[in-house]
Amino acid sequence: MQLYQQRESIHFEVANPTSDQVIATVTRGPSKARFAINRAIMTFVQQFETPCTTDEAIRRYCKQERIQLTDARQRDLRAFARQIAATLLLNPIHTNAETAEQSIAPLGFEHRRTFKDKRFDAVCLVNTPDGLQVIKNIKEQVVTQSARRDILRDLENEFRVLTRLDGVSGVVAARTFCATSPAYFAMDYVCGDRLDKYVRSQPLCLLQRLDMAMQLLRLFAEIHDAGVLHGDVHLGNFMCSPTRQITVIDFGCASMQDSDYRPSGGATPHFAPPERASESWTRVCHSQPTRASECYQLGIVIAYVMTGTLPFRGKTYRELHRAIMSAEYRLPTTTPDGQPIPPALHNLIGDMLQRNPDDRPSDLMRLAHQFQSYANQESAHVI
Repeated sequence: MQLYQQRESIHFEVANPTSDQVIATVTRGPSKARFAINRAIMTFVQQFETPCTTDEAIRRYCKQERIQLTDARQRDLRAFARQIAATLLLNPIHTNAETAEQSIAPLGFEHRRTFKDKRFDAVCLVNTPDGLQVIKNIKEQVVTQSARRDILRDLENEFRVLTRLDGVSGVVAARTFCATSPAYFAMDYVCGDRLDKYVRSQPLCLLQRLDMAMQLLRLFAEIHDAGVLHGDVHLGNFMCSPTRQITVIDFGCASMQDSDYRPSGGATPHFAPPERASESWTRVCHSQPTRASECYQLGIVIAYVMTGTLPFRGKTYRELHRAIMSAEYRLPTTTPDGQPIPPALHNLIGDMLQRNPDDRPSDLMRLAHQFQSYANQESAHVI
């Protein structure tokens, strides 16, 4: 069975159907190691649930399985423990001060699905005792030391940002960051559809669209109040559950107000604010995000939620850039289902899309209250 991804995997096979021996093949990049072990390998792994030295785990394992602990068997199991500890199947958690041996504890990872990413071996969806998690694992075999340091800084920054936002409803929760080899970052898996896909596929009334808009505004009001800028606000970085609960994901470009670290800013062309929009499609944004720029991007997201249309469009990047810089946007006056959008509500979205950053709303929570007033009116109308 394959427990991890192709680049780094553990494969078990029965050496002989009539024997109790299993061959464990551990693959890490171009290297491969094979070990003859007992069929009850998972029993061996379970010995590490309690922090202990490798030798203690081996002794417990052999006693439980009634296996004679020979020098050769101990040597094989020590080597196997070292290999398996270097994978994401087990995670270092404790060091015995007397023996300086590092114990390992199983995280219960079960490989589910792999998402390819240019900077990582893969972004893996795995089962853990705490539920589904997403694991980003650095491409140890192909990145340079300099690139590895940059990626580690980005991952550590993302982990710190999510730790600061812990408790903010609607923000993905961080779990673990490990800077040692193999370096990885774990966070909770968010189920649901991308916001744009959800909006396109669901028949939503005006009241439901208003509720989603208010969620977005309140969520970013809390994020900004915590001194955090997301850095890459667009439809693809929001997930929507079947009950229309919105979660913001991907804080890889996020920055904190009290930190000097500034990751390379991200932006998606249709969401680039005028003050940050670059004429070159190879570099969409040329400056760091601000609260005002994220208000603008959030306005585009809300415009899409309300109308199913992006306000700034163009057949080419040059046309799109010209539309953004001229602040000439086009939005339907109805929802995709034909419900009229009140002109004053239309104007609130327009305020968020002002070309001058100083002309945009500075208080997102106040803006959420204004949306709430229209929701109350719509609710009364429905009743």
